[in-house]
Amino acid sequence: MFCVVPLRKSAKTKLLDAAVDVIRAKGYSATTVDDICQTAGVTKGAFFHHFESKEELAVSAARHFSSLADRLFSTVPYRKLADPVDRLLGYVEFRKALLRGELPEFTCLLGTMCRRLTERILQSGKPARNASASTSPCSNWTSLKRCAPTAAMDNGAPRASPHICKQLSRAPSFSRRLRRDLRLRLPAWIICAGIFKRFSAIRRRGNNMIAKTIAIQALAVTVLLSAAGQGYAQESKATYPRMAPTPQYLMSDQQAEIALARSAAPAAVSRDATILVLKEHGYETEVKGKNGFVCVVERSWMGPVDSPEFWNPKMRGPVCFNPPAVRSVLPITYKRTELALTGLSRTQLIASMQDVVRKKELPALEPGAMSYMMSKEGQLGDAVGHWHPHLMFYSARSDGADWGADVPGSPVLLNPQFQGAPEPLATFIIRVPAWSDGTPGSGHMH
Repeated sequence: MFCVVPLRKSAKTKLLDAAVDVIRAKGYSATTVDDICQTAGVTKGAFFHHFESKEELAVSAARHFSSLADRLFSTVPYRKLADPVDRLLGYVEFRKALLRGELPEFTCLLGTMCRRLTERILQSGKPARNASASTSPCSNWTSLKRCAPTAAMDNGAPRASPHICKQLSRAPSFSRRLRRDLRLRLPAWIICAGIFKRFSAIRRRGNNMIAKTIAIQALAVTVLLSAAGQGYAQESKATYPRMAPTPQYLMSDQQAEIALARSAAPAAVSRDATILVLKEHGYETEVKGKNGFVCVVERSWMGPVDSPEFWNPKMRGPVCFNPPAVRSVLPITYKRTELALTGLSRTQLIASMQDVVRKKELPALEPGAMSYMMSKEGQLGDAVGHWHPHLMFYSARSDGADWGADVPGSPVLLNPQFQGAPEPLATFIIRVPAWSDGTPGSGHMH
């Protein structure tokens, strides 16, 4: 929630803050003056001393909300970036970071107030002239113009053309989630911005009726498109913006970690494999094997670099690498882990891995590199849990087309693990029907 709390608030400021909170939680129509006074802790007399009506308070609250947002956006780091694309991506990441807590804590105040009016007009099919000015503060078209769905126009947001959005959403460095986020949310903002630009031009020519109808249509289109993208923000309520203390990533029971690592592959493979255990400064060999395989429990920093769970200390990913992968893929696990445990931020870790790749400090990928991930005891994140037993095959960076990945009927999936990462790899997944202990895995489909 946007909130700037002074040491002592005036009754008017308390009413404005209360209006923002209550309207976003209950909606404009369901909110009463009594609700606002009770939340603010002031009397009705104080209310009517400052505002003539609920509608006047709502319009003032919208300006108050906008002022708080302006202050918030004026200090964000992405505004200082020189590259327009970096500013755009920084803006998207900042918007995503705001989507935390319960829904009323991050929703748009104006969007909440206008929704009921918009729904009634869409349901009735009647023109905007039938919406009485007394039914909603959205009859104040200047305020409506500043509704949060038009965020691309306001609060210092960078401008982006549909062409830029289209190209960015296709960029191979973007995960599927971020591609979806761009395709759904940015077009919504851009469409609304374009329509409101037309609205302003028509209104200047004096045709308010057409202008109002266009504004309502813009709001409806934007709400529908933006709502389609809200699932991303709710996929994982827990967020991990920075690394937790190192002990949270370690397993206190060393034998339990050995057993968990072995569970990645069938016993016939893992029984004679080398076993690594994570210690304070990196992985150490705890059991020396003899078949060339290496089994290890990977941690969250081995996931996609744009994952909200990149620092999730609860993640445990048991994996057994075959000999070609031991020589050419496992070194990535060693290096990322070493960097993570030095306390680098995600951005610094990625930059360090870019240097490692640029200096060719990692071995070239060997043909036939693959690994087992068949442990039903693994925890691959808050969003997916155990997921499903599978094998992973490594290749040069690819969009998956040369493997027939992610097409109807194909068992091959392109894993986002290294998509957009510095390491020039692609990982392909093929699910298998049973866990490493032979029990069926179909019950754990995600």
